[in-house]
Parts: sequence; structure tokens; C-alpha cells
Amino acid sequence: MISYVLRRILYAIPILIGVNVLIFSLFFVVNSPDDMARTILGNKNVTQAAIENWKQENGYHLPLFLNTEAAGIAQLTNTIFFAKSVRLFIFDFGNSDRTGTSIGDQIRLRMAPSLAIASLCARAGYPLFDFQKYPGYSLSRPSIYSSR
Repeated sequence: MISYVLRRILYAIPILIGVNVLIFSLFFVVNSPDDMARTILGNKNVTQAAIENWKQENGYHLPLFLNTEAAGIAQLTNTIFFAKSVRLFIFDFGNSDRTGTSIGDQIRLRMAPSLAIASLCARAGYPLFDFQKYPGYSLSRPSIYSSR
């Protein structure tokens, strides 16, 4: 059983990294750091110097995936992807670029009401499940296959 759990955890690591790369890529295809700076600073009368200053303050002045100007391992570690993604593995979500508040604190603030609503929905939907159509299904053994 322990080997099964360890194997599943090891399978999850490349999946999480792949999902992280995919979401990161999609986000920066839609929103360039310049567009984010213009949105946060205001679309009207924003100078290029103000945009560059905002990017420098928030760490968006670095290349996305590969820093060709750096040498050695810094080519990979001195990038936006590394700076923003490594902290996710220790559940440090950073601060909001817009307000500066902790994203982890915002998640903790909203987690309890969300889980309460989800559990109510699960409890409300449970009586609607027709157990007679699936005679082999039980809460202790969730399988739709009967033992016939």
C-alpha cells in the first residue's frame, strides 16, 4: 500500500509541473508584462518609463523561460517562470500585483465558505442518487459494478 501511494505521488509531480507550464504559458500568451503594467497603472497617459519601473518592482523584467544573458544554471533560475513557480510547491502564492495583499491569506479567507457550500451541495445531491439502479454501489465501496 505504501509503495502504491509513493508511486501515485511520484506520478503527480510531472503532471503538476506540466500543468504549471501550460497555465503559465497560456497566461503570458494572453497577458504580456507590458499589458499587465498598463492595466494596473491605468491605460491612459502611461509612459514607457513607468511601465519599466513597474516591471522591475514586480519581477517581470526577466525573460519568461530561458535567460540567454545569464551563465550556467542561472539561465533557468533567473526567469519569471522560476521566480513565480518554485514558491507554489511550498504553497507560497505570493502577493497580488494589483493590491499587494497576500494571495494565500485571500484563499484562507474564502476557503471555509466555499467548502461549506460544496458540502451542502453534496449532501443535497446524495438523496437524489438512485441506489436501486446500481445495486453494487455503496458508500463504503464506491463502484458501479455489482458483484453478480
